[in-house]
Amino acid sequence: MRKTFCKSKAKYRFIKFFAFMVVALALFGTALMLLWNWLMPSIFGLTTIDFWQAIGLFVLARLLFSGRGFRRGGDSTEHRGFGRHADLKREKWMKMSFQERREWFKKRGFNRGFGFHTPHVFDSAFTKEENDTAGNE
Repeated sequence: MRKTFCKSKAKYRFIKFFAFMVVALALFGTALMLLWNWLMPSIFGLTTIDFWQAIGLFVLARLLFSGRGFRRGGDSTEHRGFGRHADLKREKWMKMSFQERREWFKKRGFNRGFGFHTPHVFDSAFTKEENDTAGNE
């Protein structure tokens, strides 16, 4: 027998989530306001703030310093160089020969020299046979 998803359960779940977010925002805003009013005036001589200014300060700091705002979407581990995606790339890189790696760099236009646009030097101390084996960088 197939289970059907009831719309009333979805509404209940939404209301529960919304109530949780309101309570969490109220607690966080209050904690931020109390910490600011306790520390900042005595340390730096700044004025005190109210609850809504604390919430605004949190939103501003989140937008300025997080780099991604409030979005979470996608596989966040993919962007940080972790997980299966990075393992597959690393595995592919290790199987490449020196010539394939050279072509990879040329195709993408990588340059050495911190923006001075000097091309990669692909001459190395390896012999041609050693360069063609996978694993040489």
